[in-house]
Amino acid sequence: MLTIFRGFLIALVLFPSFGAFASSTESERGLNQNLLWNQKKQEAPFVRRGVSTSSFAGPLIYQSGDLSFPLLQALVFDPAANCYSLVVQRGTDGLELVNLWRARAGFYSSGNGPYLELANLESLKTITTLNGTRFIFAEVGDGAWHCVSIHDLQGNYLMIDYRPNGLVARLRDSFGRTATPVYSNQRLVALTQVWSTSAGEQIKTVAVSSE
Repeated sequence: MLTIFRGFLIALVLFPSFGAFASSTESERGLNQNLLWNQKKQEAPFVRRGVSTSSFAGPLIYQSGDLSFPLLQALVFDPAANCYSLVVQRGTDGLELVNLWRARAGFYSSGNGPYLELANLESLKTITTLNGTRFIFAEVGDGAWHCVSIHDLQGNYLMIDYRPNGLVARLRDSFGRTATPVYSNQRLVALTQVWSTSAGEQIKTVAVSSE
């Protein structure tokens, strides 16, 4: 119980808004509306869907089955507990802190929430869901472990490039689409998306939060 609580405290330190779900006004919840990765090739790479219960991990979401993964969060490791932690959402439930404990040398599995397996490959960490989707994490410019690519069993993938300061520079996928974040004072405020249709190249910028 102590180690689970320690993992929760880590999330509070890294994401101060964690747990403050009820404080948003209706208009703020609209601004924090999720943008989900869209697997329809001739549409924008991210589409609005649902309303985020918290903006602590950002509005960009990858959905795998009923599991939703906030793309901007970091994978946290507690060396004292030998435990990894990250946040997911299942269905329409709220955000859930999942702890992954050592199962055998180099491998960890979730002790609560959805079943996840983590492989520690030293310079990379991979998390695999029950449906075979793989999330690959690497240490980026800010020293935190962030998701750098996601791969499903159908061969679709989403790649995430980072700036030296750890902010996302660009998202690109297996359909040749790109999404470039727009920042104000290092805060994500919009997403410029580029994709192709039978009518030609499409470019659209969507606001994702208030300045």
